[in-house]
Amino acid sequence: MTERKCVREQYEVNMYGGRTGASQCIEYQDFGTGVYADPALYSTSEAMKGELGNALFGQLFTNPDPLASRSIVDEAVSVQDDMSKLVAQNACDGPALKRFETNMHLFAKGQAGLTLESGERLNDVIVSKAAELKAEDINLVKLIDDLIIENSKGWMMNRYSQGNVYGVKVVSADSAGRPKVVFANYRFNSLGVSVR
Repeated sequence: MTERKCVREQYEVNMYGGRTGASQCIEYQDFGTGVYADPALYSTSEAMKGELGNALFGQLFTNPDPLASRSIVDEAVSVQDDMSKLVAQNACDGPALKRFETNMHLFAKGQAGLTLESGERLNDVIVSKAAELKAEDINLVKLIDDLIIENSKGWMMNRYSQGNVYGVKVVSADSAGRPKVVFANYRFNSLGVSVR
């Protein structure tokens, strides 16, 4: 696998030859990362990255909401980090990465992904596990705080610090009394300014 790095910059100089202002990269080269991937999977990944990149920039420029555009970039960065963790935590020839590889090829071809051996979808399993929780045992403030902490690892510009969730309200619940839709506020730092 490779990563692209800047090898030549362009910038202005003053009459003394000193560098002024910001620089701009005018030439990039690809360098090996020391991480190796299956050639077919890497090729599929690169093709998908190009398509997703074009779609991402299209959404950035057509979405009138600047916070939504920032969210799109944050999510893209988070996914890239998740991919690195997936490869690092699983053996190259292990079943988890092989299954992921197959699903990625199927996704790139627009085909349905693999199902579990039981025939269930992963989403079905998650729902059945969630049904075992008792509504009164759920600490919503802590749960939402944990979710934001995890999500914020992919934020590009903003920073979240633990314990800034407030004003949690259950908007709707299911027939067993478990929260279905929850509203919450939280504070974060954006370029050094606290925002809520």
